[in-house]
Amino acid sequence: MSSSGKKMGPITTRLWLKGSPAKVWRAVSTAAGLKRWYTTPKKLELKKGGRWDFVGFPGKVLEVKAGKKLVETHQFRPNEAPSRITFLVEKQGKATLLTVTHDGFGKKNKFTWQCWSGAWDFILCNLKTYVETGAPIWETCFRGSDEEEA
Repeated sequence: MSSSGKKMGPITTRLWLKGSPAKVWRAVSTAAGLKRWYTTPKKLELKKGGRWDFVGFPGKVLEVKAGKKLVETHQFRPNEAPSRITFLVEKQGKATLLTVTHDGFGKKNKFTWQCWSGAWDFILCNLKTYVETGAPIWETCFRGSDEEEA
C-alpha cells in the first residue's frame, strides 16, 4: 500500500486444510458453515447475481462453480465501493487447498483494505480450525476459563 494514493493490492491467502473439498465448500458457501467461522449471514443466494449479505456487510454473487469457486462482492462501508472476495477450492492429494483473494480495492477503499489486510489471517485460522475440528478457534481457544494451562 502506498500513501500516495495508489491502488491497494490484492490480499491473497493460501490455506491447506485437512478435509475434503466438499467439506471446505460447505464451510465457505452455506449459511450454516459461514456463521460458524465468519460472521452471521443475513441473506445468501448461491447463484450468479444472488445476494450475499452478512449483518452490516451487503454483497452479491458474481460467479459460482459449484464445489470449486465462489466470487462475491463485499461492501464494508456504505461510502466505499464494493470489493471482491474469491474462494477457490482445490483437491491437493489428501488435503484441500483453499485460496482466498480479496481485491478490487479502489483508491477510496483504504479503510476497508487496512481492516481486511489485518483480519484475514485470523479469520482463515478460524475456518481451518472449524473444518478440521468442528469448532472455530474462537470457541476452542478464547472461551472458557481465564486460568492458564499448565
